[in-house]
Amino acid sequence: MKQTVRIGFAAVCLILGSSLIGQAADYEDEPVMSEGSGSTVTTYRMSQTVNLSGLSGLLQTNSATVMKTGHFVAGASGTFENSNMPSFKRYTVRGSLTLGVAPHLEVGVVYPFERLGGIVTARDLEASVKWNFLEQIGDNFPALAVIGTFIAPTGTDIDRSGSSPTGNAVATVDKYGFKFLGVASTNVDMRPEDDYIFGLYAQMGIYFRDLGEPQEEKHGLWGLGGVFPIGPVELILEGDGTIDNGGAAKENIARFTSALRYVVSRVSLTLGYEHTLKQKIGFSDSDGAVAAVSLIF
Repeated sequence: MKQTVRIGFAAVCLILGSSLIGQAADYEDEPVMSEGSGSTVTTYRMSQTVNLSGLSGLLQTNSATVMKTGHFVAGASGTFENSNMPSFKRYTVRGSLTLGVAPHLEVGVVYPFERLGGIVTARDLEASVKWNFLEQIGDNFPALAVIGTFIAPTGTDIDRSGSSPTGNAVATVDKYGFKFLGVASTNVDMRPEDDYIFGLYAQMGIYFRDLGEPQEEKHGLWGLGGVFPIGPVELILEGDGTIDNGGAAKENIARFTSALRYVVSRVSLTLGYEHTLKQKIGFSDSDGAVAAVSLIF
């Protein structure tokens, strides 16, 4: 099953890449918003960059907007986590493909690999679809979207092999996993008082895997973020985490991310710092770093 999913993922990547790479020349580098008077405000492009989940957005938080139909983004990202208790260093590399398939529809896949305790393994593949069912209405009502994600059992579970330093009981799905999110995002336009536009993002949802099995897990998800243009770069501030993870054991985490993103033409580059607060007994808070690059066609 796992090998079949991996081969299928590679085939989809080749088909999408070969069919869409010819559209690169048609991409127009347009600002998000402009004034009719001739004064153009060029700011962040919510639909041009992809997050760690393989959909358009910040790093951890999704946006409610979608990519333009027919546009295709190849992305790669890496995260590093350093924990003192228990002592471990975790490296995760993700490859992602994202496609605008209709005026209000976007799909994305992400495939991670992880190095933990000296062992490198593939993790679970995630395939997502995002439906933007409401565009932003003036300055008073945000854009809204829903996201559904299927998690396939493609990963090797380090944390159940007895060699993981994290002490986690389960880290990947055995049969299936799902995530469902509701997302809201808005452009805050400071004009005419100030020639400035920034974005605010929020999401809430649920996650579950292997219901009815001994390793069953379900919890809530939350995320908040903002992007603030500063000259040629964008400042990204985010918070995200889990709700009621572990049930009575309370193993929630809260992660705070600050990053800078540089966008030029079809390419975006993001570098940031992460601090993770852990509620689980025996686990200290950890620090880390994140980097991401995406190329739009």
